[in-house]
Order: sequence, then structure tokens, then C-alpha cells
Amino acid sequence: MNLRATIRFIVKCLLSLIAGLLGILLFTAIWFLMPVQIGRESAYFNIDEKINIPRFMTIRLEGKLYEEIGIDFIGYLIKYKWHRKETFPWKKSFFSVQKELQKKWLEEWDFTDQGISLGAVGDIMWIRTDWERFLTEEVRYSLEQFDFLTGNLETNIDFNLPSIPRFLPDSMFFNSPQSYLKSFRKLPNDQVENVSKRSMFSVLSFANNHMYDFGETSAVETSSFLQKEGIGVSGFTAPGAEDTVKIIDIQGVRIGFVAVTYGYNNIHFTPKITKPNLIKGLAPSRFAFAEEEFDFSLLRKALSQMEDSSVDFKVVSVHWGFENESYPADLTIWAGREIAKMGADVVLGSHPHLIQPSEICMSRGDPLLSKLNSKEDRDSILQLGCFWDENSKKKNRSLIIYSLGNFTSNIWSWEARVGMISKLKIFKNVDGRIQWAPQEAELIFNEVSWWENRHRLVKLETFLRENCNESTADCREISKVKQEIESLQIVEKR
Repeated sequence: MNLRATIRFIVKCLLSLIAGLLGILLFTAIWFLMPVQIGRESAYFNIDEKINIPRFMTIRLEGKLYEEIGIDFIGYLIKYKWHRKETFPWKKSFFSVQKELQKKWLEEWDFTDQGISLGAVGDIMWIRTDWERFLTEEVRYSLEQFDFLTGNLETNIDFNLPSIPRFLPDSMFFNSPQSYLKSFRKLPNDQVENVSKRSMFSVLSFANNHMYDFGETSAVETSSFLQKEGIGVSGFTAPGAEDTVKIIDIQGVRIGFVAVTYGYNNIHFTPKITKPNLIKGLAPSRFAFAEEEFDFSLLRKALSQMEDSSVDFKVVSVHWGFENESYPADLTIWAGREIAKMGADVVLGSHPHLIQPSEICMSRGDPLLSKLNSKEDRDSILQLGCFWDENSKKKNRSLIIYSLGNFTSNIWSWEARVGMISKLKIFKNVDGRIQWAPQEAELIFNEVSWWENRHRLVKLETFLRENCNESTADCREISKVKQEIESLQIVEKR
């Protein structure tokens, strides 16, 4: 066989191999796009409904070992781009009524009164570029108005490690430069003398599946950097480190904060010098719901510590649920209600990367129920809602925000680039009693241009006004995402 024939033979083999691989990928993609019927997820909600959704929407990798994932990874990539927006009709209807209930709560309050302003944002993720310049003045101004601001930091900040190469469109392991978090300083060049007031963020959650992307040393380095920036951090404890519960006094109101997670990406990894804030059971390796899997002991201890420390307002950040889904699973709803019943005033969800609806937990005699317009709506809440037990010491309402979505993100979908700034107002009466209420949220947008190597964090309304005078396909898609979020959350309309 001469050289030319050998080359032809090798090329044919390579082309056949490539064609075979492409055929397998095409077949697998088609298989994941085929519809399947699913029924109720658990016995917690005893509603027997069935829906048909594409197979890829059923893929959930949380809690699975890498070797267990297999071909599901292809389905996950499709879900990463197209998401699961569908859910059971009863769940859509229930959260629609919950949104109306929250509107009635807002109508009870005159927010011009003095009080403490609390803000919460979602996942602060790796953004590839423009670390020092991504934050626009209008978003900065919104963040500066809060007395207390929190979010979920889903990237390591370790100058001892190289940053993720910016030519990558995304990554599974995150490390970002220190300038990223320094962008949130109130004043440049360390002009704030009090370090504890240097950053717009009061405290951040570092309890998430990326906390150990580069091991424990990097996680400790990240925590140390945040504390130098004057930002409290909750996610794990280490020898000599601060307690995982953070308590901040603002104008005489003591706010407690603790962050917990379902786990971290490398399930085989065993921490040796740190103890992560894990809640066993938040991400089961199977589709079924099982209450007996849960271990809330760490969270009970943290909330008890807040109570012993005379905390007025308890905030729990939970990294839970399933990625790329617009509605919480039964598992997540049950867990959120249990956390509220333990004493949390606000439960802040993260991890799905999409904005999900919220829910109020309250007593059955709460006058807010009577403000719903229809008996059908009231019955829906009474039948399916979250209520305190008769012997519960908790009387005030609690709010569960199942997912705040992404705050800063480079993910390849419009839904994952729209985030929200959630707002609460807290009042302390002369008799020492705490009253509070949610406010309308602001929607923000990650404007990403790979060709121009640019990333800007802007208000969504600003982006639509400046870029969508003409009805392009992208603008129509982004406007559709905005409408979908407005059906889930109460947002500002200007």
C-alpha cells in the first residue's frame, strides 16, 4: 500500500468515526427531545395530575456521582440551554394565587416610613471579562440604597490560582480575580475608613456546589478575602474561623444570617480542615421525595443560636433545588416550609439559575387571607399553603423565595441572564416588636458580548429601551422572559 492510499484509508476511517459519533449524538438528542409523561413527584401534595414534557426536562444531576451521570449529561446540556419552564397546572395556579397574596401584603404598608432596607440578590458567578467595569452606575445606585445586602457567591476568589481563561464561554470550575468583588466597594481606593462598611454587601453565602472547586485551601482563601473586604461570610467553619452564624446590628435591629447547601460538585471529596454547612437530603440522587433523608440539625442549631443571641430577624440562605427549572420541586417546597417553621423569617433560595416564585408562611387566622378576592383563591391557599402548627411559637409571617436566579452570569440563555434584586423593609416598633414586608423587586440584565469582550450589568428596562426599539428575535425573546418572570414575582414597572 503506497503512502497516498494509506492517507486515504486513514481519512476515511476518521470521517466514518466522526459520522458515527455525530449520528450517536443526533440520535441521543432526538431521544431527549421526545415527550414523556410524568405524574406527581410526591405524596406531600396529594394531587394526581400528569403532564407531558420533553425527556430532557426530567434530567436532574444534583446528588449524583460523576460515574452515575453517563448519557444524561447530553440531556442536561439541552436543559442548560432550553430549561424546564413547565410544571403541573395546580402548581402554576397555586403560585399565581401566592403572588396575589403577596400583593395584598405590600398594600398593607406605607414604604415611605423610616425603616431598615434589606436587599438580596442571587448567584454571583464567574463572568469571563470586565471584572472591574461590569457594574453600571444605575445598578450600583440601587445596591447602595440598602442597609443590609446579601447574595450567593458562586466562585472562588483566590489570587494564588489563575483565573479561568476568558476565551472559555463557560466553565464547570470557577475562580475569579479579587477585582470582581472589589467592584462592589462603596468608594474606590479604600476611602472608607471602617473596613466593615467598605463593601455594599453586608454578608455573602459561600455555601454552594462550587465552594470546593479548588479544594479547601482556596475556599479558606476566599473566606479570608471576603472578611478583609468587610463582608461577612457563611458556608463552612474552619479551625480559628468565625462562627457560621453572622449577626449584624443595624439601627438597633439585630439581623442573623446563616447559609447552607445541598452539597458540592465532587461528592468523593472529603473536607479535612473545614466543616461545610450541609443539609443532607436537599438533593437526593433519585427523583422521589423522601422526608426521612433530611437532617436539619445544623440549621436548628444555627437558628437556636440566633434566638439565644436576641436576633430580631432571621435570614437563611439555602442552595437547593434543581438547575434550570422555573418552579420548585415538591422536595424544595417541603424543605422551605420546614425551615420557616424552625424560625426563619426569610428563606433565600439559590442554585436553579432561574427566578422562581415565592410563598408566604403564616397562621391560618391571618387577616391577609380574607383580602383575597375569591373563595376559590382562599381555598387554594388553605388547602395547599404553608401554615404554622397550632402549638407553634412563631406568629409573624415568613417569606420563602425559592430562587433569586442569577445576579451576575455568563450562562448561554436569556433566562439565566435576567436576575432580580429582592427588597424587604423592616420596622422595629417602640415596644420592640418587629414588623416587615416585601417590596417590589428590580430586574437586572447581564449584557454579554463575546465578540467585543464586554460584560455589563444593567437594569432590564434600560437594556430594552436602549436596544429594542426594533422588534428583533432576541428582543422578543428577552421581552418574553420578562413577562414570564412578572407572572412569578412582583416587580417594579416603570
